[in-house]
Amino acid sequence: MAAKDERLKMRLYEEESAPEAIMAKYGLDARDILDFSVNVNPFAPPAIVFDEAAKALEDCGVYPDLHLRDLRQTLSVRHGLEPGFFMFGAGLDDVLKLISQAWLGPSRTVLIHVPTFPRYELEARIVNAKPIYVASDPPWRIDIERISDAVRANTVDVAYLCTPNNPTGARIGIDDVEGLATSFPETRFVVDEALADPTLPGAMPLVGKYKNVVVLRTFSKYLGLAGLRVGYAVGHPESLSSLTSVRPPFNVSGFSAKIAKAALENDDFLSSSRLAFKAERDFMTAEIGKIAGLAVRGSCSNMMFISISATPISRLVGDLARRGIIVVDATSFRGLENTPSLRISLRTRPENARLLKALRSPMSPADAVFQRARSDERC
Repeated sequence: MAAKDERLKMRLYEEESAPEAIMAKYGLDARDILDFSVNVNPFAPPAIVFDEAAKALEDCGVYPDLHLRDLRQTLSVRHGLEPGFFMFGAGLDDVLKLISQAWLGPSRTVLIHVPTFPRYELEARIVNAKPIYVASDPPWRIDIERISDAVRANTVDVAYLCTPNNPTGARIGIDDVEGLATSFPETRFVVDEALADPTLPGAMPLVGKYKNVVVLRTFSKYLGLAGLRVGYAVGHPESLSSLTSVRPPFNVSGFSAKIAKAALENDDFLSSSRLAFKAERDFMTAEIGKIAGLAVRGSCSNMMFISISATPISRLVGDLARRGIIVVDATSFRGLENTPSLRISLRTRPENARLLKALRSPMSPADAVFQRARSDERC
């Protein structure tokens, strides 16, 4: 598929599943909407973030520090790496774009295990790089042997490893990442840990040992700052130099950087979020297991991947939307086209209970007709 077509497909999906589009389509009020489709922390950021925001506003009239030194130093201490090991972007989407600009192009190849985050493919196609897809069986697993075989059989410039994987929650062990890095030193392995617990090392210990390993982290998930758009790449300074050369000088605002630093230093918020996520995952896993035709195939942080066998997926997603409940139809992911499934990002207990109630009792045709009539009346 051409890059333009791929961009259009993603944009249409994002717009059609946006809360505003669902409200307009079904005549719903904003108070009716529960959005389980975006992976964010459902709990408000800690008070220190709002205190820091008030202070940060004082400097909105000047350009931010070009190197974001304060945030860089905080991350340096947390991860036990020199400050030069960090490169920042306006969210990880921005970092992925910089990776494509610096490391990919018409004569380059990128390996993508599928299903996974679709923007890897999108950004690669924009620069006319050639994607190589590696599928696993079942699709909610990640087959390291198949990835290794594919890198061995092809000249791969960049290989994306998403762990925990979006949308399935599957994980890749650090030993497997290290094995790939040592076996294929000419391939850059980009380990996307956007969904990882930021207090855990993940693949971070490898970046000091291998120049071909780069780890991606974000402030959008656990840390609850999705709206501020702060992401970062961690890698050997020699490896990051080409990324830094294409990075716009002020792509992360000083306001966002200061708040990100404050959030990173609040371990109590991270701890309480971790406990809440686990409690809700355990609760939802147990309750979904009681619903015929549904099975939890994977989970991480507050995200769950659920296979569906009882109801046509388009009907189920539509029925939920009519009730104001937005979920991700995971068949939109490459590699899951023939696997009816949902990706949901859990919220608070009362909100999760509302989703469970809807999953237990799908709308009847009569309910759908009534909902359409309600929509017509509101219009």
